[in-house]
Amino acid sequence: MSRPQRYRRSRASGAARHRLEELLARHLDGGEDPPEDMLGYLDYLAGLHRFAFHGSGEGGLRELSTERKSDDARAFGRQQAVYASPDPHWAAFFALANREHASSVDNFSIGLTQWSRTRWYRRDIVMTDPTQPAARPGWLYVLPRDTFHAERRLYGLIDIAHWVSDSPVRPLFALQLSPENYPLARHIRAVSR
Repeated sequence: MSRPQRYRRSRASGAARHRLEELLARHLDGGEDPPEDMLGYLDYLAGLHRFAFHGSGEGGLRELSTERKSDDARAFGRQQAVYASPDPHWAAFFALANREHASSVDNFSIGLTQWSRTRWYRRDIVMTDPTQPAARPGWLYVLPRDTFHAERRLYGLIDIAHWVSDSPVRPLFALQLSPENYPLARHIRAVSR
């Protein structure tokens, strides 16, 4: 098991913020041009507090279904629901983790509040085939927040950024992620049990 990694979201200002606003407007209008700085763009989107994020290895999804396709040790994670997070960097783990060649994953995103810019992550994956990479390309879906509700805070204190929607959700747009364009992919680690 690896040590949790800390990440503090950046804040853009001035001309950089204006470029990010323009890129978001293009994406909401159906544009697909990739961000020059994926981390900066995701930090910007998270800081708006307008979106939820869902990571998947499957591209081209027009609607996210409530059908549960994996299991979770906790009751909140076993619901028939659409899963998402207000934290794009945790959702990015699910976009990039090579779960097709994994027997299990051990991951989390924790912060003091939902609005915290600093969060801690675990991004471990137990591979069934050690010749396969732990991270591979995937998709990060940007969703409206209105139908989601959050899991209760851990011990009443810690935000775990785990949300569900009881109804299907149509993505606003999607971003293609890869280990090359998303630097935090280096923290997705193959571990043994």
